[in-house]
Amino acid sequence: MLKAMPDSHTNTQRLGDLRDLLIFGGVALIAMALGFYWKTHWAAPFPRDATTLVVGRDFLNFWMYGRAAFEGNPARFYDPAAYNHALAALVGHGYPMQSWSYPPSLLLLAAPFGLLGYMPALLCWTVMGLAAFCFAARQQLRDKWVSVAVLVSPAAVFCLMSGQSALLTTAALLAIFRWLDRRPALAGILIGLLTLKPQVGLLLPVMLLASGRWRALGAACVTALLIAAITAALYGPDIWSVYWYVGIPAQNQVLRDTSIFATHLMPTVFMNAHLAGVSYGVSMLLQAVVSMLAAATVF
Repeated sequence: MLKAMPDSHTNTQRLGDLRDLLIFGGVALIAMALGFYWKTHWAAPFPRDATTLVVGRDFLNFWMYGRAAFEGNPARFYDPAAYNHALAALVGHGYPMQSWSYPPSLLLLAAPFGLLGYMPALLCWTVMGLAAFCFAARQQLRDKWVSVAVLVSPAAVFCLMSGQSALLTTAALLAIFRWLDRRPALAGILIGLLTLKPQVGLLLPVMLLASGRWRALGAACVTALLIAAITAALYGPDIWSVYWYVGIPAQNQVLRDTSIFATHLMPTVFMNAHLAGVSYGVSMLLQAVVSMLAAATVF
C-alpha cells in the first residue's frame, strides 16, 4: 500500500501535465491556424502567406525536385541562377532566392509529387506526413493522447504550415528505434532512406557502430548505395559530381550570407554564432567541435 501511493501520485501528475499540454496546445493550434488563414493571400496556383512566401514554403523546393525529375538535365538546377530563373517563371519575379540543397537522390522521392499541381501536391504531402506519424506513434507510444499532444504543439503546427518533412522523418525515426533489434534489416533500410535528407540521420551510423548492430548497418549502407546507383542510372553519373562541385559550394555560399531569410530559421551552433557576428570560419569550427562532441556522446 505504501508503495502504491507514490505511483498513484506520479500517474495523477502525469495526467495533469498531459491535460495542460493538450489544452495549451489546442488553444495555440486554433490561434495559429486562424491567424495563418486570415493573413494568407489565397490566390491560385501559389498562395502567399503573411511573409509573402508561398504557402508550404519548404515544400516548394521539394516540389521543384519532383518537376525536374521528368525534365532533361535536372542537375542544372544546382546552379542558383538557373534554378531561380525557373522558379521565377512559376511564382513570379522578386521571390526570395532559393537553392537546391539536397542530394540528387531526392528526385526519386519527389517525382510523384511533381506530377501534380502545387497545392494538390502539398495536400498529399501533408496527409502522408500526418498518416505516417500517427501510424508510427501508435506503434511506439502506449498513450494515444501523447501523440495528440505532439500534433497540437506549436512546433508540429509550424511544420504543417511550412510544408516541412519533420513528421515524416519523425515517423521514420520512431520505426527505426522500434525495429533496431526486432527487424534490424528493415531499420537499416529506413536509415539508408534518410540519406535523402542526410542531416537527419548523421549520428545513426555512429550509434550502429557503437552498439555493434551490423545487420542494420549493412542494410543501411546497401540501401544508400542502391539509391545513389538508381539515381545515377536514371540521370547520369555526372549528376553526383555536379552536386558535389556546384550544389554544395552554392549551399555553402547561402550559409555565408546572413541576410538571406532562410538562414534565420536554421537552429544550429554555426548559424547562431554567425548571426551574432562571429566570422564564418570560427562559426564553422564551433559547429565542428559541437558535432564531434555529439558523436562522442552518442557513441
